Amino acid sequence: YEQPNQNEIPVFLDFDVMLDMERHAASDKNVELGGVLLGGQFHDEEGKPFVVITDSLRAKHYESTKGSFKFTKEAWTEITKERNEFAEDLAIRRQNYQETSR
Repeated sequence: YEQPNQNEIPVFLDFDVMLDMERHAASDKNVELGGVLLGGQFHDEEGKPFVVITDSLRAKHYESTKGSFKFTKEAWTEITKERNEFAEDLAIRRQNYQETSR
């Protein structure tokens, strides 16, 4: 999207993950929706860190309003189960998003 400044860690997001997040956010514009991002932190040839997001999991059980989102115990149970289908080295990053008008 843009070049990070020296104090920021670059984050690379897989295009399909971005599209899935947009579809999920657009699926219900009355409440905030969320899920988790899967990826990892790496270092470039100069030793500088960067993050790569390769997958996402939607929360299917949650409490939310137009301005808030809360994972339920059932959500974490299901996300953990789905997460186990991916490579062990992928870490979970939380995501909350709400469809905004453009």
